[in-house]
Amino acid sequence: MTASRVSLALALDDACGQIHQAWRDGHSPTTIALGPELFETVRNARRKEIAAGAPLLLLDLHLVEDDRLVGEAVTVL
Repeated sequence: MTASRVSLALALDDACGQIHQAWRDGHSPTTIALGPELFETVRNARRKEIAAGAPLLLLDLHLVEDDRLVGEAVTVL
């Protein structure tokens, strides 16, 4: 892996922290927004599931692409 590639592990760590904070605040998140590079990484890893019509999920939350996010940045909604 090159230094320019995003880290799914770092993104997941951040997402988990945001999910736990949302729970403490009384919210139930449904979506994780990912930047384009990270979203493409996940989409490539899940090609077979997507081709079969399955939704793109991570940690049981729907994934969406957000052009405003860069690198490992994620936003839990």
